Amino acid sequence: MKTLRFPWLVLVASVALAQGEPDAAPGGAVHGSNAMPAHCRCGLSLEMVAVSQLASAPPVALVAIADADPIQTVLAMYAAFERRDPDGWVAGMSRRYRFESDEPGFAQRHPRGFGRDDELAFASHLFRGGGRAPDGRPLPLVAQVDAPLGAVSVELRSVGAKRAVAHVERLAFRLTFDDGSQVMLEGSDNVLELALEDGEWRVVAWHERVAGGEAPVAADPVADEGREASDDGALPDRLAIRRLGGLAGGTIAFELALPARGGKLELFDVQGRRVAKRDLDGLAPGMRRVELPASGVPAGTYWARVQQSDAVVTTRVIQLH
Repeated sequence: MKTLRFPWLVLVASVALAQGEPDAAPGGAVHGSNAMPAHCRCGLSLEMVAVSQLASAPPVALVAIADADPIQTVLAMYAAFERRDPDGWVAGMSRRYRFESDEPGFAQRHPRGFGRDDELAFASHLFRGGGRAPDGRPLPLVAQVDAPLGAVSVELRSVGAKRAVAHVERLAFRLTFDDGSQVMLEGSDNVLELALEDGEWRVVAWHERVAGGEAPVAADPVADEGREASDDGALPDRLAIRRLGGLAGGTIAFELALPARGGKLELFDVQGRRVAKRDLDGLAPGMRRVELPASGVPAGTYWARVQQSDAVVTTRVIQLH
């Protein structure tokens, strides 16, 4: 296994060592653990898997690497994102980050960093597909390849957070693909189960890890996502967000754990475009119910993000009905 480490992005590429290996699932997916390296910075962490083969996907050669080293596939995915058509994507960068990598000369070959909006766009590019071709055809995942190379794990993290400050969520994805194969990334506090159906992801269930094991929280993603708290409790030591319901009367209700005063709540679509925002300057620290104006926002998959500073950020994938 090879790892590229960035303050904002960790890419881990792994493959089954031999055909028929017990941990190898059909279609090249790999079951197993994706533990965070002890020396990596810890912060906002979103772990997901992009697997190369989509049987129903049109033949688009964004990346066509047969029998290549997995790390080269990851680099090609990154390069394909850099060359993306800016139409429909967030343009520009609000922050620039320095690369960190064990690969000699990697930072020199890739001197440009991405801001948080670009992180969302990159994640959604893998998470939801590659947008549309110039002729209007929907594109498959950016990791389109000619041969199954196994699972590619993509982990996004914030910059400068310390392990002792657990103010953000860590997500692990168990992905179920069209052929029935699954990928499970462990080592996180929460598990979001997704299913790939007709080229799009569907939320199956949310699990929150508790002492003694993993407790299923909601088979219905609109239901409570598992954290109980009240305004009378102690101030939270981390930033957290949970959804209290779906679209109702043009608003979406959230419960926020705010360790400090101020900040903002934002909603992004799967292409990284902000569709709703609310300032939190008037809210005192603690557990707070917040309604986000979302008139005209259609049902679908979104990213809800709360930010109180550059280092205190948390993001949650939500499904609106």
